[in-house]
Amino acid sequence: QAPSTTIFYQRQLLFSQILKPISGDRIQQTGSPQHQAFQWIVKHDPAQLDPSTTNSSSQIKQRYVLMVIYFATGGPQWTNQNNFTSQFHHCDWNGNSEFDGSLGIFCNTNMSVIVLDMTQNNLVGTLPPEIGYLT
Repeated sequence: QAPSTTIFYQRQLLFSQILKPISGDRIQQTGSPQHQAFQWIVKHDPAQLDPSTTNSSSQIKQRYVLMVIYFATGGPQWTNQNNFTSQFHHCDWNGNSEFDGSLGIFCNTNMSVIVLDMTQNNLVGTLPPEIGYLT
């Protein structure tokens, strides 16, 4: 295997070890929101988080769960994208830097999600069980 292919598979395995406890085998079910979120965070996330560093594990888990919600509720068709899928930290996936009633994700000082406000944002579908991870 080419070095880049080996590195990709190592990266994918590390992400799988972090995220499988949250979603189980759903991360491998093609077409599921969990699989879409897993593929996004491994291949397409512009932030390119490093799964080999322990300090990024919490951020990876929260970012993944938010992307599962995104794919499960028709995220590409949302009225306001609120920086979802951007390179910004997931705590900045909102319209403003502080929660003032605007839509999006807001975090506490520990960088943990405390508000997920997607009111009147054209969500369709079912909220996935992974949302419980954010509590």
